[in-house]
Amino acid sequence: MTNTANRRTRRACSCRFSVVVFAIFCAGIAPAFAQSDTEQSLIEQAAQAVPSLQNARTVNDNSVQVIFNFEDYYRRLIDDMGRALQTNTSVRVVPVIGVSHLQSVYDQLHLKGIDLSIIHSDVLEYLARTQNYDRVFTHINSLGTLYREKIAVIAGGKYKSLDELSGQKVNFGKIGGGADLAGTLIFDTLDINVEPVRFDKFEAIDKVKSGELAATLFLLEDAPAQLQALSPEENATILPIPNTEELLGIYSPETFDSSEFPLIINKGDTVTTLSASVIIASYNWPDEDNWRYKKLARFVNGLIANMNVLESGDGYEEIWQHISFDADVPGVQRLPMIEDLLDRQEVEKKLLTDQERAAEVQQIVEAQSTLIERLNRRIQETEDPEELEALLTQMQELMAEIE
Repeated sequence: MTNTANRRTRRACSCRFSVVVFAIFCAGIAPAFAQSDTEQSLIEQAAQAVPSLQNARTVNDNSVQVIFNFEDYYRRLIDDMGRALQTNTSVRVVPVIGVSHLQSVYDQLHLKGIDLSIIHSDVLEYLARTQNYDRVFTHINSLGTLYREKIAVIAGGKYKSLDELSGQKVNFGKIGGGADLAGTLIFDTLDINVEPVRFDKFEAIDKVKSGELAATLFLLEDAPAQLQALSPEENATILPIPNTEELLGIYSPETFDSSEFPLIINKGDTVTTLSASVIIASYNWPDEDNWRYKKLARFVNGLIANMNVLESGDGYEEIWQHISFDADVPGVQRLPMIEDLLDRQEVEKKLLTDQERAAEVQQIVEAQSTLIERLNRRIQETEDPEELEALLTQMQELMAEIE
């Protein structure tokens, strides 16, 4: 009996120990599997609208796949579109993690099911120039411009211009990334031969400071703290990028000032540079009877109709308040579907303006008619010669105004 009791006691202790260990294990891994508010919201929406088998079989008709070079910010933008469109449309936005801006365009051209991408605008020129792929300009169009990223060439202190980097090692980052596209196109356009190398962008900054690298390229919307802290004492400077006519066919003109690089650029001075647009790109389906065209049209109309939701700031990224559907993007054609939609909106806006103007004119005419009637009655009623003369003068002025 004693041995049996001891075994039971050991099993009970063992069970309690296992429960404790399991609880600790779960608590330890919970953060790794924690869901974001956006993911939880999408899951809850999906659970509330489980489709029938018949509807599930038509899932491709109402979904668009968006491929993106993996950045958490891009993923959040795609989640924003998915949430906004699922609230009152049947459109489902499916994110697809890509490899690079370059590969995203290849996938959009050749990988079945890819409808949209988030890419840098200069990738089309890069493909045309390095891969003899001119057809991308026709098939890949801009649906909207999200924002622009300035191109910064951070160099060692002894360099004063891009020309002086000829024959030197310059960091372009990973192949197909934003810095690689910009570096390749800028130095090729300016006919400056440099030796491209591949390092992490912040590792490259340290190598520029030490003199191991001549320069490195950054694409940035806002200068991070590491770049704002750069100074001549650390052997760092920022080089101007000339705004040549050929480069302005690919990029937009920009400048840096002391608010971005306070220790390198003197207050009141600027450094000339360029910017690449980050765009939502779409395949341009030419046949309006094509089911892919119709699916894209549902997405475009749904996105435009829900811009007030995205711009609300209620859990959505601030960038939606600045997205532009009519901005000119150098080197990229605007999606004809967007052109047509903007044209219709302009016509509707003009029609509304004309209707408002007509209503205002009608109100004025009615007010004048009422006044004329009152004057006529008073003219007929008055027996005072002075008042009659004043009323007649007022009537003449009113009639002249109407004419």
